[in-house]
Amino acid sequence: MGETLPVPVEAIRPLGDGDAVGPFDVLHTPGHAPHHVTFVDRRRGWAFLGDVGGIRIAPCAYVLPPTVPPRTDVEAWERSLARIAERRPTALAPTHFGLHTDVEAHLESTRAALRRMVEEARRRSREGFVAWLEGGLAALGHPCSPDAYRQIGRLGMLWDGLRAGTEKRPSSLPEGA
Repeated sequence: MGETLPVPVEAIRPLGDGDAVGPFDVLHTPGHAPHHVTFVDRRRGWAFLGDVGGIRIAPCAYVLPPTVPPRTDVEAWERSLARIAERRPTALAPTHFGLHTDVEAHLESTRAALRRMVEEARRRSREGFVAWLEGGLAALGHPCSPDAYRQIGRLGMLWDGLRAGTEKRPSSLPEGA
């Protein structure tokens, strides 16, 4: 396999919002994590979203936002999704799993799932949240099963991230929670 070597410091280039690297524009898109960026290919119009684009196992249309701790910021996530939509990409390539051309539907599914997850995390215990999420995924059927979405790890981590992320920002929580 070979030896793993550190990247030379002179080869590291920090990227920021508005930077360009070859055919890619860089958008700062926090939410999943504060340092998150999206790369938009100017030639093809594709947006490489990373985790802010959620987890989607084709042909399932459901998008599961990976709200893992410790840095989930729901309000920033929603702003990031709006920024991506403003670029009018022709396709979305989230980290998990594939390329999707139903851009508006994918972004709206991500937004809707994020909002619903915030609401349910506020209303439920960790165990109750996991049971709710597993039940919803199971109802979608294969390939949207809970087992398929567990590829990201323990589903309870999503509750952990939402609770940590929303407790710091009370304005992002539903009323009465």
